[in-house]
Amino acid sequence: AHDDHFKSAIKQSKATNTEAATFTQMDPLDGSVSASGMDLNNFLRQFKTYGITSQNTNFLMDLTRPMFNASGSNLPDEPAGAIWTINGNNTSPQTNNFQVTHLTNTTDSWGDKKAVSAHYNAGLAYDYFKNTHGRNSINGQGGTIISIVNVADENGDGMDNAFWNGNAMFYGNGKDAFKPLAGALDVAGHEISHGVIQNTANLVYQGESGALNESFADIFGAMIDRDDWKMGEDVVFTSVFPSGALRDLQNPHQGQSALGDPGYQPAHVSEQYNGSQDNGGVHINSGITNKAYYLIATAITKDKAEKIYYKALTDYLTKHSTFKDLRIAVLKAAKDEYPNENHDAAIAGAFDDVGISGPSGAGGTTNPNNNYQDDLMPNPGTDYIVYRDANNGNKLSMANSSGTVISGFTSTLESLSQPTVTDNGVNILYIAPDYTIRNIEFNWQAGSFTDEVFINTNDNRNVAIAPDGSRMAVLTTNNDSTIWVYDFGLTAWNQFVLYNPTIDTVVTYNVDAADVIHFDYSGEYVMYDAQSTIKNSQGTDISYWDIGFVHVWDNGANTWADGNIQKLFSGLPENISVGNPTFAKNSPHIIAFDYFDDSNRWLWGANIETGDAEEIAANDVYSRPSFAPNDHFLIADSGINGGPATEIYTVSLAPSKYQYGGSLQQIIETAGWGTWFANGTRSLILDTDQPLEDNLMIIAPNPFSNSISIRGKNGRIIQQVNVFDTQGRLITNQSPSRSNTTIDMDKYPSGLYFVKIMDQDGNVRLIKAVKQ
Repeated sequence: AHDDHFKSAIKQSKATNTEAATFTQMDPLDGSVSASGMDLNNFLRQFKTYGITSQNTNFLMDLTRPMFNASGSNLPDEPAGAIWTINGNNTSPQTNNFQVTHLTNTTDSWGDKKAVSAHYNAGLAYDYFKNTHGRNSINGQGGTIISIVNVADENGDGMDNAFWNGNAMFYGNGKDAFKPLAGALDVAGHEISHGVIQNTANLVYQGESGALNESFADIFGAMIDRDDWKMGEDVVFTSVFPSGALRDLQNPHQGQSALGDPGYQPAHVSEQYNGSQDNGGVHINSGITNKAYYLIATAITKDKAEKIYYKALTDYLTKHSTFKDLRIAVLKAAKDEYPNENHDAAIAGAFDDVGISGPSGAGGTTNPNNNYQDDLMPNPGTDYIVYRDANNGNKLSMANSSGTVISGFTSTLESLSQPTVTDNGVNILYIAPDYTIRNIEFNWQAGSFTDEVFINTNDNRNVAIAPDGSRMAVLTTNNDSTIWVYDFGLTAWNQFVLYNPTIDTVVTYNVDAADVIHFDYSGEYVMYDAQSTIKNSQGTDISYWDIGFVHVWDNGANTWADGNIQKLFSGLPENISVGNPTFAKNSPHIIAFDYFDDSNRWLWGANIETGDAEEIAANDVYSRPSFAPNDHFLIADSGINGGPATEIYTVSLAPSKYQYGGSLQQIIETAGWGTWFANGTRSLILDTDQPLEDNLMIIAPNPFSNSISIRGKNGRIIQQVNVFDTQGRLITNQSPSRSNTTIDMDKYPSGLYFVKIMDQDGNVRLIKAVKQ
């Protein structure tokens, strides 16, 4: 199970205390106030606010739910475990002038209908997940639920949208197609459900996984507002949506006939959209799985269906799950939830009816390992650790994997950054005291090296080199929200401005600055940690740290990428931050990072595909981890489990690579900021533990248009074909067991793909194929 994305293994001693909430930090005269007000649908709503008697002020903040943590709160600006509604003041989070303020009142009668609607609906959504699924808020750990009303578009006009940005719900006041969106309970349920999805399976917002993301948000939104199967019926203008709803789980077509008609969605796989718009049809194709849920819930009741789907989301689906994975997951979850009942026929029949084929019972297999790249072969060279040496003025020194110092090596100058190393160990880059970037270049055969200025501008704060040495990423001393990337092939820089993506087309520009940067194996993505802030002009700003990927390079097109950002973390517990992330050397889906609050530090590991995460060790300092070349160990700055504060330790890892393996060992004294590397040469693309044979299989034509045709030479049988994209994700596969086959690639975009073909004897051929 991986409920609560990246946080499922938080020990109880560190979890928020949700059962002992009191008002001990408040003035005795202050506390919860029973309030009421008319909502946008002209219903009188009863709700809770927080009042400060001395100020004669009530804040739109509910502190009465069991998740409230008084000891962790600094009221009224920093509540922990509250349902909190605030004002966007008709400014836009897509600009730098976005500012929020408290929503306040001097009496217990509230006249702001938009604020009342958002606040009341957020409470109903919290109650649904708590009472129906046992989930304590969006992040599962009592995190504050923030709603922001009166949000404008980037031009300052009314916004026809509502969205979740990983930290809060934002509600526009409508314009052309919608009334104020805070007025719909199913819209609030949908957006809050996006937060739940992000904290569990974290379905990638692209293609079928993105359509599942949208579908689950619709499903839970419809279950929170369960009087019908429609979405948004309370806020749409019928002049735009003739059906009277944005979407309909029961009838995805909504009386329309084709894609592009208002409110139309496909209801069957045969109608599935396979283009590039809408992130590969995430809002479009969700109609197919919405219809499947409607059929299941109608057959076995909503009460049972919603529990089964929540179980499937939290226990079986992963980032890149597909429609077929959903079928398997729902069948398995039904068996888990209702072991004495047989719902196989109803579930399989529903998926059959919408064209999602697969097993008819819970015996099917979901295999997350098929959703991302096989591990790379480990670097075959000799292991080394390069680190800042406190005994040598914080210059860089080097040791072997046992901690024995390598004589004859030291950097010319002190390093202000953790060193970054190419995969072959030839280049080590670091920041010098004058804020230039220096390059240590090795000739391993000759046993010599040079240490020279690489970038002579004196405003560099951190640097990361791509594993293949093709490009580097740089943070400057401006401490802004920009990552600069230099490509050595183009001999050119490109600027990537960081933002916080939403589960929609909107982005929010509230990133303060990145701190640590690290390339993935492909050189296409830079992983970073950054602090973001929502400005509160009346009090304390809302700040939080998270980790993301920015797409900087497109290997298929061999040029700059679009700068699209995906997030790894969302909804961390109150006062918790994460930072210093690093990738495993051979498993692109494994990372390690620091997990910390104001007074404690822990080294954590995570499988970012499945969402599983676990504490590896307690620490007294930031770990700044780095994986060994074989991924069996980490090095970390010391203080681990009470050790000295100026050492480097090795930490053994379990086979999962993100769990503690049972041993800690100090290997280097008076040292820190280490990077473990090896000096061999290997392929960084889809390596395998089987031999790569070059003369067994052919693809023709290559480049191709709509399909890949493969033929085994001399009658060899094609046993298995896997096609991967440039991020290493498996996008399609076949087991033809014949000497020729064709792979349909019509629905995938143009670009570079990697085709791995295995014959009947287990020989493997790896071929690059380009779709025109």
